[in-house]
Amino acid sequence: MSTILMIFGREGKRIQRLMLAFGMFAMLFFSGCATVHNPDPNDPWESYNRTMFEFNDTVDRYTLKPVAQAYDYVMPELAEQRVSNFFSNLDDLGNFVHGILQLDFETAFQDLTRFIFNTTLGLGGLFEVTEDLGFLTPKHQQDMGVTLASWGVPQGPYVVLPLLGPATVRSAVGRVPDYFISPGYVIGAHTQWLGENDTEIGYGVTALDLIQTRAELLDLEELLIGDRYTAVRDAYLNRRTFIITGEQPVSESDPFLDEASEDEGWDDEW
Repeated sequence: MSTILMIFGREGKRIQRLMLAFGMFAMLFFSGCATVHNPDPNDPWESYNRTMFEFNDTVDRYTLKPVAQAYDYVMPELAEQRVSNFFSNLDDLGNFVHGILQLDFETAFQDLTRFIFNTTLGLGGLFEVTEDLGFLTPKHQQDMGVTLASWGVPQGPYVVLPLLGPATVRSAVGRVPDYFISPGYVIGAHTQWLGENDTEIGYGVTALDLIQTRAELLDLEELLIGDRYTAVRDAYLNRRTFIITGEQPVSESDPFLDEASEDEGWDDEW
């Protein structure tokens, strides 16, 4: 581990401090977890997950959500759509990579073609021109969790990650390599000619992507009824099943099911 931190230099020191902070937080956090005696079979860590969900929900309520609400209030709908298109276009690069890793070359070619057309004719991805042209398949939803599933890696239990939200063990592991093809990292890595500003640019792009994604979820929150934890968990697991298998599971406790089936662009960015 020390060798890795030396290689990353300044970023390694930041990672080391974050790891230490999260380690101390985890020790305190687990000592306060409430016990769930009959957890869902897909959620054997429900005691921990519910406590972490409450923590994340509290942090979101007083930090990210107000920022997203202010962003949604001041940003014209047309401008928000351009921002959403921009990040969606960059995501197609990651989709292309995962198509190659899955040996699904037809899908990979479609994703690369989408990226080329939307970047050139769509002015850097601000406009979604491939859908208007009508000769490409709908946008795919790919990530390392989907790729691992195609390789036969089991899903594992449902888990709520600190600050990052819902995941399964498989998708949580996949978030590590996904970071290196995320829009913020890619843009930051390709602005090194700006010197010290490249890191700040990457952080800024990541923050904008996060705020835009959170703003898109504001309306969906109104669909949450009853137990918020169960609703979010079932919505997440059902959506992951649909992304990986193409089959929409039926769950009466999933308030997002009909909404998600109508909007294929809705992703699990929580």
